Amino acid sequence: MSAHPGDRPRDMVSSRRPRTGASAVFPVPRQRLAIVGPEPDHPAVLATKRIADKLGWPHLVVTDRNKLVWAVTVNKPALVTIVGDADDRTYLDDIGPVRAAYKGPIAVLDALPPQLTVTALVDGADSVLQPDLRDDELGARLLALVRRTAEGSESGARYLTSGGLKVDLWRKEATLDRTPLNLSSTEYRLLVCLMESAGQTLPWSRILHRVWGWADADVNMLRIYITRLRKALGETAASSTYIKSVRGHGYMFARPVIEAADSESDTVDGELPMMQRLAAKCTELATATDITGAASRIAESLVAEGTVDAVGLHLSDGQALRLVGQFGFTTEWEQVAGEIALADDRYASIESVRRAQPVQLLRNRSHTFPGTNAAVSSNGPGTYLFVPISHAGETIGSLGVVRRSDEPFGPLTISYLQAVAALCGACLGPQWNSARS
Repeated sequence: MSAHPGDRPRDMVSSRRPRTGASAVFPVPRQRLAIVGPEPDHPAVLATKRIADKLGWPHLVVTDRNKLVWAVTVNKPALVTIVGDADDRTYLDDIGPVRAAYKGPIAVLDALPPQLTVTALVDGADSVLQPDLRDDELGARLLALVRRTAEGSESGARYLTSGGLKVDLWRKEATLDRTPLNLSSTEYRLLVCLMESAGQTLPWSRILHRVWGWADADVNMLRIYITRLRKALGETAASSTYIKSVRGHGYMFARPVIEAADSESDTVDGELPMMQRLAAKCTELATATDITGAASRIAESLVAEGTVDAVGLHLSDGQALRLVGQFGFTTEWEQVAGEIALADDRYASIESVRRAQPVQLLRNRSHTFPGTNAAVSSNGPGTYLFVPISHAGETIGSLGVVRRSDEPFGPLTISYLQAVAALCGACLGPQWNSARS
């Protein structure tokens, strides 16, 4: 599944939702629509993109089947739409591996004969849709698939853990210090909703939609269930470590949450294990003849494998962060971000270098770093992450990435990008220090 960074900013549209049509009945998800197809200009792919644009639904296009499962795993789309090709229906073989790694809805868009329709559904598709549907009907059907699974988890993982708190998303069970929590179905959904957005302030309206869906619930009902959930976790509003109230806004799960798969294995069915991806990047770095070439290879590979939509790699010369490689950003961004003074605290990348820690910048918090906000204005909205690059105990740069979605980067993806940054530091650090001396 290959991303196409060059035209993505033009493809992305405002997330403002229309007042009429399918999305007036069910809100368009924040998570992207993944459109899987044989090529980016396939008529059905273009039609699906057009529908997403009309709905204000952010999307990504996937055409590399070898990277499909990885891209779905790290992007966690709201829906995967697999566009069929009547001349080559080997794409049906992708449904099983995607289903094994992804718990959300899968739609196949193809005029399949009855027997192949049965095969697609048995392998894990939730619906097979005709490609000649009117735009408004196809959009409504896709949103209906998301609606039916809205109360489930948006995570592709099986477990959510935070200290002694553990949630099994498959069994829909929660334990605290290995003791089962006797939660009602509503309390369970509320806990999952908060944990999946750990560190974020969730507005009351979003929680009500995620937890109660079509039911008639209000903020007072939410407060009652927050109190019940806190009691189950052994805390109160005055002494809360898990669930924090954000006055005038909503609630936040305040402790870090780790997503875990069904087993400790780092392999994903149908995909290379993560460690093999890191090994491949070692080879890419080792074979590059210069720093710019190595940085550009790393940036392009992260975009091509579907982990992110754009990458910029900066190294410090002691006075400023200088751009040494990028892929997926616009020329305007490159001009603004080519050199950033280390003393300029308007940039999230500088904050990452100072703290020697990842800094995640969500769209609704972009005012915190006006310099970064100005630099990325030409690239459209999204979630930005800056990971420090270190060498010999010193922070020497920053790996900046963006995902064209409001969805935050999860712990698994952040850990992977930290490992990539560590490789960059180990391989580029000696060359960079030599070039500076």
